Amino acid sequence: MWQTIVLAQIQAAARTRGAISVRAVGSVTADAVDEWSDLDAMVVVPQGRTADFWPGLDWFPDLGEIAARSPGFPRPTAVGTSLLLGDGRKIDVTVVEEHREAEHLAMLADLRPAANSIDGSTLDSIASQVVFDTVMAIGRSARGERLLATQLALGLYGRCLDAAMVIRDLATGTCVHSRPSEQDELADLIPAIPAKPKPADVLAMISAALDCFEQILAQSPYQPAFPRGVLDQLLNRARAALE
Repeated sequence: MWQTIVLAQIQAAARTRGAISVRAVGSVTADAVDEWSDLDAMVVVPQGRTADFWPGLDWFPDLGEIAARSPGFPRPTAVGTSLLLGDGRKIDVTVVEEHREAEHLAMLADLRPAANSIDGSTLDSIASQVVFDTVMAIGRSARGERLLATQLALGLYGRCLDAAMVIRDLATGTCVHSRPSEQDELADLIPAIPAKPKPADVLAMISAALDCFEQILAQSPYQPAFPRGVLDQLLNRARAALE
C-alpha cells in the first residue's frame, strides 16, 4: 500500500532534520488499511525542537502537488498538519516532543473506547439539540425564510446521523470503525430531500426528520426525553400560518 512507501519517505526526511523517530498511528497499525485509508504519521522530536518541524514543512519529502493544507491541529500533547495531495491521498503529520510521547500515545488510546466518552448522556445532548433546532426551523419556515429554514431542516438529518453513530459506538464498544457495521443500515432511515423546497416542503422535511430521529432512538437502550407532541403542535401551527 502507498502508506508504507510514504511513511518510509517521511521517516528519512524527518531523521535528516533531527527527529528521533517516526511511526504510523491509526488504521495503518491495526491492519485495517486499504487504498482509501489516510496516513497518520507521528514524528517524535527532541524537547524544544517542535519549531523545526511545525508549522513549517520545508523538511517534508516531495510527494507531489499539495492540493490543500490545514492551518494545523494543535492538541494537548502535540501539534500537527493535515495534507491533501494532488492525487487524493491524505496525510496527517503529528509532531510530538520526546518527553510527551507516552502521554500522547495514552491520549490516543483513550480516544478509542466509546465507554470512556460516550454514554446515554450523549444521546440526551443530541436530542436536546434536535428539539431546539426544530423549534427554530419551524419558526423560520412559518415566516417564509427559505434559506435558513432549509439549512436548519437539513441539519436535523445530520443530527439523526449523529445519534445513529453514537448508537453504533455503544453497540460495538469503540468509536474507531475501519469497516462497516450492522448499524450502518440506520442510514436507510434518512428521508428523501425534496428539490427546490418551499416553506411547506421544509415543514414536511422537519416532520420526516423527527420520525427518523425517533426510529433511530428506538434502536438504543437509552431513551432520552423527547417532546414530540409539543413539536407536532408547532408544526401544525406553522402549516396553518402558511395556508
